[in-house]
Amino acid sequence: MSAALTWNAAFGATNFALRMDPNNRRHTSPFSRSSQVVDLLGERWIARLQVPVNSYALAQQIEAFIAQLRGIDGTVQLWHLARPAPTGTMRGTPTLSATAAQGAQSLSITTSVAGVTVKAGDMLGLGSILVMASADATAAGTALTLPIANRLRSAVASGTAVVWDKPKAVFRLSSDTAAGDVLYQMGNAAPLEFEFTESF
Repeated sequence: MSAALTWNAAFGATNFALRMDPNNRRHTSPFSRSSQVVDLLGERWIARLQVPVNSYALAQQIEAFIAQLRGIDGTVQLWHLARPAPTGTMRGTPTLSATAAQGAQSLSITTSVAGVTVKAGDMLGLGSILVMASADATAAGTALTLPIANRLRSAVASGTAVVWDKPKAVFRLSSDTAAGDVLYQMGNAAPLEFEFTESF
């Protein structure tokens, strides 16, 4: 496997979705039909997008990108294409002010400016981990406590940079054929759909 590619923003995207894929198991009683759910941690992000292909030149670039992935063998760094930056006001160089344990659903952050905000749904990066804010949060001075929707899959050290500009995670195609085919039409090519699954 070669190094992860970076998604080419020039490809554009007419549709984009990012959802969490939980890792649950449900057990149902054959007698009462009551059920229990076991949460096994290890949530992953699933990204689905549609790319407009409005010229043969762009189609050629996309074909080369798909070929480089070689199905599920290759990886790509991808961010939330519809919201590359938070809708809240946090910018600058925020860092974790305390180590966040594996499984944590809250982050302690030191911000660059007092009173900044993060909004529910904003995406942030901690190294290779992509997290989503689960509720609005406002810093008290430069101290921000942020609840997150997905649990940390590994501990993250105090002082780690909190990335807000295009925070990325590593993804693979969900299957060898999850990129579809570049279908040439007269003067352009048909829109192309991708589905990626976070890889770690």
